[in-house]
Amino acid sequence: MTTVIQAQMERYLVYCEKERRLSENTLKAYQLDLKHFECFLTEKGFNETIALALTKSVIQQYIAEMNEQYAVKTVKRRLAALRGFCNWLEEGAMLLNNPFQQMKLRIREPFRLPSAMTMKEVQLVLEAVYEKGMYYSGRSLGMTTQFLHYRDILVIEMLFATGVRVQELCSIRFNDMDFFHRTVRIVGKGNKERIIYYGNDAVNYAMKQYNWIRKEMCFGGDYLFVNKFGDPLSPQAVRNIIKKYVILADIKRNITPHSFRHTFATLLLEEGVDLRYIQEYLGHSSISTTQIYLHVADKKALKLLAKKHPRRKIVVDPARMNSD
Repeated sequence: MTTVIQAQMERYLVYCEKERRLSENTLKAYQLDLKHFECFLTEKGFNETIALALTKSVIQQYIAEMNEQYAVKTVKRRLAALRGFCNWLEEGAMLLNNPFQQMKLRIREPFRLPSAMTMKEVQLVLEAVYEKGMYYSGRSLGMTTQFLHYRDILVIEMLFATGVRVQELCSIRFNDMDFFHRTVRIVGKGNKERIIYYGNDAVNYAMKQYNWIRKEMCFGGDYLFVNKFGDPLSPQAVRNIIKKYVILADIKRNITPHSFRHTFATLLLEEGVDLRYIQEYLGHSSISTTQIYLHVADKKALKLLAKKHPRRKIVVDPARMNSD
């Protein structure tokens, strides 16, 4: 039997879809996060009425349990979904005492530097996809094998050339592409649009080869990247592609599609590109999000200083002077 909480959550998701016009991925995330809270209420026996379920003490208990099981980022995301639900109930006069109005939540997330790849690692992955991909596939060298080979090349080249998120990559449609000017329109978080230039010669060549063989395979559809059946490529499929070539490149650490995004930003910063431009390329709504890459650049600057400081050229041995 559907509870009052479940019914209101369903109405809230419809509101998010129809009135707020949130993206499909955001709606799925909200649905999963609210379902998690609803399961918690059922387990604790709190889901009889809204007034009993949505109180400060219940939310605090929910937070305490999540803190024992999940990463800080997951806890904060689930609470953000729950806060939005409570605010909607309050605006509709279905919740008289919004628990989030009575709470000051300060869940500190540990600072972690983004894990960027080295140029050597990028080179090894590119060599793997260009030189090994077709012959290590385990398939005969037919049209499908060639198609997957050039698709994988283009996936990796585009990730490195543009710094897009994996979901953004999979969402690229042909009408987003400007093949003449070598730009692509990216629809990011919150349906915010940005234009990215992808135009080095390697990417352009991979794009032409991929599109030619895709046409030969008679794959239609709106999406740029598709699987061997012609269906849109999924984010998990892209992760599997990256994993395959990281293994072929004999790289021992974990590298994901997001590693290419971090590498894109870090290398641009090291080349002297203004942080504001990098913010625009990455689609960050706040410059503070982009500033994390300053720490990565600072770390490399310290190593560079230790290696390049002119003191190394002055031959004075302190140990010898002390012994005199």
